[in-house]
Amino acid sequence: MVIADSSYTLSNYSGNSFRTVIKHYWEAIKAALWNSVWAVNLAGLSPARAAVVRVLRVGHMMIRELADGQLNVRAASLVYTTLLSIVPVLALSFALFKGFGVHHDLAPALMSYLEPLGDRGVEFGQRLISMVESVNVGKLGVMGLVFLLYAVARVVQKVEQALNYTWRVRSQRRFFERLSGYLNVAIFGPVFVFAAMFISGSLMSSSVVTQLIEVTNIGALVTLGGKLVPYLLVVAAFTFVYFYMPNTRVRIGSALFGALIAGFLWAVGGWVFAASVVGSTNYAAVYSGFAIVILFIMWLHISWLILLMGGSVAFYHQHPEYLGLLTSELKFSSRVRDRVSLLACFLIVQNFQHRLEPWTDVALARRLRVPLEALEQLLKAFEKESIVVAVSGRSDAYVPARDPGTVTVREVLEVARSAGESHHFSYDNIVSEPAVDEVCSVVEGAIDAALGQRTLRDLAIANPPAGNDGAVSADAATGLVTVVPASQTGASNESQAGGAGDDATPDAEQERS
Repeated sequence: MVIADSSYTLSNYSGNSFRTVIKHYWEAIKAALWNSVWAVNLAGLSPARAAVVRVLRVGHMMIRELADGQLNVRAASLVYTTLLSIVPVLALSFALFKGFGVHHDLAPALMSYLEPLGDRGVEFGQRLISMVESVNVGKLGVMGLVFLLYAVARVVQKVEQALNYTWRVRSQRRFFERLSGYLNVAIFGPVFVFAAMFISGSLMSSSVVTQLIEVTNIGALVTLGGKLVPYLLVVAAFTFVYFYMPNTRVRIGSALFGALIAGFLWAVGGWVFAASVVGSTNYAAVYSGFAIVILFIMWLHISWLILLMGGSVAFYHQHPEYLGLLTSELKFSSRVRDRVSLLACFLIVQNFQHRLEPWTDVALARRLRVPLEALEQLLKAFEKESIVVAVSGRSDAYVPARDPGTVTVREVLEVARSAGESHHFSYDNIVSEPAVDEVCSVVEGAIDAALGQRTLRDLAIANPPAGNDGAVSADAATGLVTVVPASQTGASNESQAGGAGDDATPDAEQERS
């Protein structure tokens, strides 16, 4: 692709013309990147080239995420929470380490984290350790211990909320589930850290490893392996956080991929921070004795930002359908909303009508090739209007909420078009103009005339699913939900809908997922 012709030379332009040339070059570069990264069909590429294009897409999305600013905001929030809770967190870790008789090993772990801060980081770490050692957990009392655990749980909660944002998860765990999870991380986390440190130290100090180091050809490899151990521990920690913390199912492969990228950024970021920031004398000249505190806050921000970036990489690895879409862009246009709404309701009724496994929100999103978060908003609108309902015991699986023969296609479109309206801002609250109102009436009348009384059942019966994908056996089919007419109570519908999730076989769902 030609980026610019020979007539565009910077020497011939000044002022606004110069900006026009720069804009011309920039637009040409963006077009070239689009054609080589986003417009290319991965199915037609070799596996190696397709992998490179996927990496470039993820890298482009990370740049857009950083430019969007939300990751920086979440990282800043985590920095603030960390500063308030760092002493309680270290005090709890110190108390647990002391119970094992290895509390002196807490200092090396902290010093390893503060290593990018240079010599001043060692001094800052020693002061922090002395503050932690002065906290007597045994004399805090019940209220003091509760506050200590609350401060620790608050940090874990902030991490969960930030990772839920990167994974497009809006719902939180139940209170007691969160409480037990936070305490598990707060109590057993330091134990696992110590175990990893102990295994690493014991392995490198063992007589076998010492003898291998002295061997000419193998010693260099063993030494290199010893230097990689801290990196592998960081990757293992990131993998655990990405796999356990988000309130959604995360594949271990995606968590590991994000952890590898985050570990690499951690190593490179620490080296760059130590070389460019800590080595500068400007901070000491401006902030004097507070310079080390400012540098510590900066390193905290970079650390949390790297963790969130790794979480985003893991998300895009597991959900490539979101590549190219930021969270703020997950909105349907009017015609896309209509089409997706009809497709979702049609597929749900089609499977129900032909006694197949109920569709889940994840399976529907993949089938329709749309973001799950945007689809969930439509499904909630249809639930509110009693068009579909979540199966009892399986909140992610959907069946018709009432007889599909009573749900017209016009009603589905009406619910989709009015989704998101409120009492304070709705169609009826907009100013009225006779000429425009007449046009709107003509449009509505044309839609009514074209669709008539066609229902979802009519569509499902006239268009059976291809093959037998998702079909259950005849014996299992007898336990599927049977929708009663709309005149009967909603309680009966709900109880009958519960039977679909309890008796249906999971084979089709696993295949779609």
